[in-house]
Amino acid sequence: MSNFITHLTLPKKQAPEAFIAYMEKDFFGDIKPTPRIGVLTKVTLLQGNFTGTTHEFILISSWAGIQHSPLEFLKEGNGFAKFKAKVKELGGFAEAANIQL
Repeated sequence: MSNFITHLTLPKKQAPEAFIAYMEKDFFGDIKPTPRIGVLTKVTLLQGNFTGTTHEFILISSWAGIQHSPLEFLKEGNGFAKFKAKVKELGGFAEAANIQL
């Protein structure tokens, strides 16, 4: 399983709440698994929660299958331009270690 990490940054004048509402309703609602070469198993949006980071988000897309970005629509037509979000794909990461307490 791979996790594809994308860093999103909104301009300070954009309302993070409106972006989150868009992500929940429209973005997540449009995600369809593509069983041709793998399965999108989970998509998570994390928001910065410290002073000065609330306009920053991390999008984690968990994917089982051939390694490639499962969210090809991050590039165009995804609505991020409406929010003037800077989008930076950080790449694919696999879990190396964890501890559950």
